[in-house]
Amino acid sequence: MGEPIVWSSLEGERSRTPWLWGKPFDALVIGSASSLVFAALAVLATFATPRFGPAIVVVFMHLGIAVNYPHYAATYQLVYRERHKSPRSYKVLLASIPVVLLVVVVAAAYERALLPILLRVYLTWSPYHYAKQHFGIASMYSARKGKPLAAGEKSLLQAAFVAQALFMIVTLNASSLDPSATQNGTVLLHPILPSWTYLVALAFAIAGIVVSLIAYARHRARTGEAWSFMVTLLLVVNFVWFVVPNVWIPGHTQGPWVGPRLGVWIPVAIPFFHCAQYLGMTTHRARTTGPVRPVILLIVLMLLGYGLFEVTAQGLEIAVKMTEDHSLLLMASIVNVHHFWLDGIVWKGPQKKPAPAEVPAVAA
Repeated sequence: MGEPIVWSSLEGERSRTPWLWGKPFDALVIGSASSLVFAALAVLATFATPRFGPAIVVVFMHLGIAVNYPHYAATYQLVYRERHKSPRSYKVLLASIPVVLLVVVVAAAYERALLPILLRVYLTWSPYHYAKQHFGIASMYSARKGKPLAAGEKSLLQAAFVAQALFMIVTLNASSLDPSATQNGTVLLHPILPSWTYLVALAFAIAGIVVSLIAYARHRARTGEAWSFMVTLLLVVNFVWFVVPNVWIPGHTQGPWVGPRLGVWIPVAIPFFHCAQYLGMTTHRARTTGPVRPVILLIVLMLLGYGLFEVTAQGLEIAVKMTEDHSLLLMASIVNVHHFWLDGIVWKGPQKKPAPAEVPAVAA
């Protein structure tokens, strides 16, 4: 038998390159250039054959077991792995577990009233979480390039990323949503914002572009150089994820222009690329605390992630006779909200005795 695959430890090492894994991988996965390539090809394929949308959804659902589920488990693994270096995050995680279990029990008992609320919180928070992750990654690559963003530039860049997310947040809450694909056709989420708020959303999108240009101009004036290629890439990805699919066309019914043919795969594609992005970051960060066996790590994360969603959802189906789609939506909402909250602590919280190779904050 061959030797097991082991990624060497980066503990105590100073980075000699602006890249975590190498420029191609970083650009495609962590910068999510692959999502732009996929989107371009998928749009063409969707209009070429109506079968593409449903087929690619099935593909992403299966890929989710290897990417999306481990992405959630990676946060918990990271907290445990760094429990001695960052005991605060570990204590917060332990203290929050009983609260999460209580929320699951109460939400299962009062599903009809609480599922739509939890689902709306999850879907509304998601764009902000994704945008803050983009901002954190962009800031990190600027620093690794040797030209870190100044405080004012950081504030502007963060505002630019978040403004695009706000566009999606407003349009999402001004549209009817049926993310459950329920068997009885029930629409779980109805608009809670009037249609005129779309103009507010447009203002956020335009402001995001303007603010990003101001941030770039300030950075170039201060350093004499353009900022990292990854910053520009992530700004483009941010715009494509949050603004492009959610634009409303005048004269059409209230809601995004993409319609059901494109809309069927966009909600599963974007989370997949976000999760891949996150795994690229967390696996690198894990190496700053010691060597990593990637095969074993991935298996553990897959099992833990599968348990968080599938096993608990099946338990709810048996215990309280909840439908399969509603039990999965309930667990997805609760796990995601907990993940969003905990992630902000893990990546922003102060670390004890930080190693020189440690990466800066990524997500909120």
